[in-house]
Amino acid sequence: MARYAGLIIFVSFVGFSSISALGAMPPGQPDERLIVGVDEVPRDLLSAEEVEKIRILQAAAAPRVLSGIDPAGRVALVLRPNNEDALGFLDIETGGFTPVGFGGTQPPVLDGSKALRWANGTEILTWAKGEAGETPWVLLRVDSITGKISRSPLLLNAGDTPASLSPDGRLLLSMAKPDTAISGKVSVPRSSATGVDPFDVKAPLGLYTPEGEGSPRFMVASEGVTYSIFDLSTGKKHPLLTLPAGTALYDFGAVTPYASSQDGSKLGFVRTIIPVESSRGRESVIDVLTRSALGQLDPADNPFVQENAVEIFDLKESKHSQLLAGQSGGDIFKGLSWSPDGASFMALAEPPVSLRGRKYPIYYPEKGYTVYKFYDATLNPIARLDKPELGSYLQQPFYLSSQDVLFPTVDGLSVQLYRYGTGSGVLEKISAAEGEYGTVWATAARQRLVFAHSSFVDPPELYRMSLDGSAMTALTADNAQAKAQNSVQAHTISLPVKSGVQRSAYLIQPAGTEFPPRNVPMVLWQQGGPGGEMINSWSAVAESPFNLLPNFGISVLVLPLQMRPGWGEKQWFDLANGRNFGRIDIDEAAQFVRRLVAKGYTSKQRVGISGCSYGGYFASQSVARHPGLYAAANPACSLLDIPTEFASGYAAFIAFLEGKTPYQNLRKYRADSPVYQAARVVTPTLVFHGSQDFLPVGIAANFYAGISGRGTPARMVEFNGEGHGIHEPKNALYQAQEQIAWFRYYLGQDR
Repeated sequence: MARYAGLIIFVSFVGFSSISALGAMPPGQPDERLIVGVDEVPRDLLSAEEVEKIRILQAAAAPRVLSGIDPAGRVALVLRPNNEDALGFLDIETGGFTPVGFGGTQPPVLDGSKALRWANGTEILTWAKGEAGETPWVLLRVDSITGKISRSPLLLNAGDTPASLSPDGRLLLSMAKPDTAISGKVSVPRSSATGVDPFDVKAPLGLYTPEGEGSPRFMVASEGVTYSIFDLSTGKKHPLLTLPAGTALYDFGAVTPYASSQDGSKLGFVRTIIPVESSRGRESVIDVLTRSALGQLDPADNPFVQENAVEIFDLKESKHSQLLAGQSGGDIFKGLSWSPDGASFMALAEPPVSLRGRKYPIYYPEKGYTVYKFYDATLNPIARLDKPELGSYLQQPFYLSSQDVLFPTVDGLSVQLYRYGTGSGVLEKISAAEGEYGTVWATAARQRLVFAHSSFVDPPELYRMSLDGSAMTALTADNAQAKAQNSVQAHTISLPVKSGVQRSAYLIQPAGTEFPPRNVPMVLWQQGGPGGEMINSWSAVAESPFNLLPNFGISVLVLPLQMRPGWGEKQWFDLANGRNFGRIDIDEAAQFVRRLVAKGYTSKQRVGISGCSYGGYFASQSVARHPGLYAAANPACSLLDIPTEFASGYAAFIAFLEGKTPYQNLRKYRADSPVYQAARVVTPTLVFHGSQDFLPVGIAANFYAGISGRGTPARMVEFNGEGHGIHEPKNALYQAQEQIAWFRYYLGQDR
């Protein structure tokens, strides 16, 4: 179907104010496709009061702790999107705030895992690209008392790129392409290249990769990479090593590529070397990833085993040592953290897994289960920590002291904070409040944690808490207006599915309503991925409508199933085991819904389903596989065509999920693709998609046309200029109205 860029089709709708008012007129007629232009949106569907409520709920934005806390345990650099001055130093005792304005055209590096180091008691260091007339890179010193910034040239060699500052701010790790070019290029899907970063190809790790900052990815070098250390006080450069083309590092929010001891004397990072494509007869990176995902590579020949290593440098002694995965039990290293004294480190590692129908263990793609291996500085093993509650970390675990490690992990339906004594072996949960903990930092000086926290009930704010889990205190109230508008409650529901396994879910309802519920409208929601966490956190957008739909009379059921963090290794891998993909989680959700109906919590006329990305796939496959079970559906930014995704998208991850390529089993690939099953859909379906989504909008249009063509009520809203998910506030506001109106009508009174 042709795309009409910039065209807006205005359609008049009736605004609804309550569930009881439903039944008069559907929000969309069959065969109706609306294209929302870049500069305009259609008129509001709901009343002015309701639109303003949505606007306030969606305006809640998550503050972040960007840096570590100063040596005195007093302040940290934070980002507060809803504060008048967004960037500044927060006093963790009083909540006082000193704004910082960097100015200039080149943004500073604000990643606390690589930069933002305390050089003394009051100054924090980072770097940025130089402005016109400056050196290519400049060092920035930010005074935490005044907020003033000083700039000085960063005298790196031509071609060098800053990579990481040591925690004490004395040493800078740099990287560069070597002088001698290495032939060949890295071949990965949807890659992006920059002219500065030696790791110039960003290879997504899976379908659940969100777009933008923090995306899970490999950083892959298309040429060799030379690492050096610069002493910022003397200007001296010390070469470390050169790694070949195909060197890959993990780089995303939960794992940082480089780790240093507190005094900067010890440095380490994890790397994997993958063959690069240099001729027609050699495998590309994507070929290697795919064969590994299919279990076709003998561990002895698998680069994810044989070329995975921890590189360790003792900078005082000028020693370099190496810990190879293939010689260390076969667990794949992914990241590491040093103890403050540099005497030991903790390596994050993923055990291989064996799946039905695959000859060899699977080492790629990334897993949902992690173990922790402790070593001394000379690489002698100390201990291996394997605990189910620690298996799915949300943020890289870090040392609180030389004897204590903090683990922010997904554990069931929430994020939890665990404290582990490396000497005692005692594991203690210190978090008390349910919800999501993010950007967690610790201060040894005052024995406190500072972090962001949110839940279904509370929008995100910054907090402090004692290391024993007591005295959790809010430091900001930036989203107070959203909190005042939010009126929901959350309870857990646990029911067995056909296999006998108990599944647990959150039911988010309008505040003050009866629980257990009696015949209420509810929408089953699934996260993107598979692999995305499904936890107690704030969101008021249509793609994650926890604080949207319940505030307008419609409950939301958050039901984590297979391949979700926090539920153990077996549940994670069940989705890719045998022929399960496209079936096992879809069918278990249907079983759960039927049990809810049998208990009288809801009825078939009042159950909807929604989600974005893999959640959109889940919703689409559910209404195709279980026609008549759901009364309304709202898939968004959906994966719909599995053979096409293998051919032009994340082939390795699709192969991992399916267990075969489409050339081996095209029939199953098509059976698992909702676009080919559209004629089976009898559920009224509202489709959302962005015109620039990497999942092609044309496939979504075909899915919509197939549903509409059989006479099922269907509607498609395409957002021109949007990518994977809707990000423009005006579009998110309109999208929310479409979703509310759709579910209000189709989950309303019997018609």
